[in-house]
Amino acid sequence: MLEAKPMKIVSMLLSVILFSLTGAALVHSTGVAAYSPPTNTQPDIEFVEVMLVILCALAILTVLALLKYYLKRKTSKYRLANSLDKQKVVRSLNAYEKLIINDIFLREVNTRFTEGYHNKRPHADNTVYSLTGDFKQHSLHSTRGILSSYQTINDYEVLIPVAALPYLRDENNSIEFVMIDNLAFAISVNKKYKALNSSTEKEEPVYTKNAIDDSNRKVRMSHSRPILGVPTNTDVYFKDIKGNNLLLSTSDTHKDLLKVSIGLFWFFFGILLFLLFTVFFLGITIAEFSKALDTTLHFFMSLWPFAQLLFLLLIVGLIIHALIMATPSSKHLLIFNNKDRTVIFAHHNLITEIIKWEELYTLIESATWMNSLALDSNQNILELATKDRNAEDRISVRFEFSSYERAVGAWQAIQLFMEGKLYKIEETEIEWIEDKENLSQFKRILFKIISILLGGKVISWLGALMLKIRIKRTWKKVLHNSMAKT
Repeated sequence: MLEAKPMKIVSMLLSVILFSLTGAALVHSTGVAAYSPPTNTQPDIEFVEVMLVILCALAILTVLALLKYYLKRKTSKYRLANSLDKQKVVRSLNAYEKLIINDIFLREVNTRFTEGYHNKRPHADNTVYSLTGDFKQHSLHSTRGILSSYQTINDYEVLIPVAALPYLRDENNSIEFVMIDNLAFAISVNKKYKALNSSTEKEEPVYTKNAIDDSNRKVRMSHSRPILGVPTNTDVYFKDIKGNNLLLSTSDTHKDLLKVSIGLFWFFFGILLFLLFTVFFLGITIAEFSKALDTTLHFFMSLWPFAQLLFLLLIVGLIIHALIMATPSSKHLLIFNNKDRTVIFAHHNLITEIIKWEELYTLIESATWMNSLALDSNQNILELATKDRNAEDRISVRFEFSSYERAVGAWQAIQLFMEGKLYKIEETEIEWIEDKENLSQFKRILFKIISILLGGKVISWLGALMLKIRIKRTWKKVLHNSMAKT
């Protein structure tokens, strides 16, 4: 009795299928068949027709199932938005409460990977409503897992925070929610989960933690607090120092995107080369060398226009990206002046407000929460604003960092500049491999080749050049508007 491992059997079958398909390709290209079936063998037309009918039926059923799911979801969402006048109004939100809810909502939608909420913008309504009813989880499954899901209360779609899910019951739930666009967002569930712990901001540091270990730490920074640790600019928000002015911006030069563009070009070009070598080496095992070479050349000529298009798109993409990088940023800008002791807030290169250094609101916030995959997500921000979070008419700029310590280091660098002790910006880039001394010679050569293929020093030089042009144009616009406003 012959025994074989399942993987070996699958491997043999795949090899047979691959060689068969390659042989068919050679027959079509060269006009010479490596194997000619008997002429009296005819395909089973009835079997083919039955298979086509079955496939068409499965496709129709799949489309109908998708339509039913999404129509039901759309109906449940808009029914609530259109019946708000019938819902019980609990109270109104103040500015601080709306800000906290918007933050929680943004963290939720960015880490809910199957609900499809990633395009929602956090603009909470002023009114808090109440809703009671049964809880249901709706999901669209496939062989690969859950494709889409959402939750409903009383058949109305409601976004329930992950931290509130343990407090839901199958029946008789009582929630409070606010509308964000046309979506209901729960801020209280069965009086056990509450998104809001306070209605006003406090001066002292705040640390909160819930039942599933979601934590949040807020620390108001003082302008006169002693500087501890090493000032950092690892996330490259500090753009330039010009005289008594320090420029901060949330924009980036996107040098990594340039490398990604070149990397994608080499990736697709490598696929083309792989296909050519595969056709050639498989061809010589089935047909003669001359026939295989001829087929490979025909295959290359048919794919060559695609390679030319890739190269043209790469050049055009690099030019367009370089022009965009050289354009003054439309994002938020901050200019610190250590002579006049002022801070300038700008957006779209237009001055929005100028305040005294001592009036600057500074907060460092670190949040950790569980996402829909039961994994921890985190966010660390340095928030600079014209007023505290209790004010309605505040202007704020947020800088995100990979750790709490880096956010503190950035604030320390700002303090140093305002005290006249920071004269030059040192940009710190994260290397792919930190410990290069322990790399073997082969790995060093490999990483060197990869670096060259991704543009090497040329991309770094291009990014630095575009950054200088952008900074120069930004200084010209913003400082000119600043002098005109003052």
